[in-house]
Amino acid sequence: MQAFGYLVLKVTGVNPDVNKKEFVGFSDAKKHNALDDAKLAKAGYEKAAVG
Repeated sequence: MQAFGYLVLKVTGVNPDVNKKEFVGFSDAKKHNALDDAKLAKAGYEKAAVG
C-alpha cells in the first residue's frame, strides 16, 4: 500500500520500506478501506513531519 509518499519518508530520514501501518501505530486498519487509508495517510504525514 502506498498510502503516503516514498519521498516524504525519504526526505525526513525514515526508511521508505517501513510497514506504514506499524509506523503510525494503526495495526487494526483494514486493507482497501478508504477511510482507514485516509487516516493512515494523515497520521503518516504528521508523524514524518514531526519526527
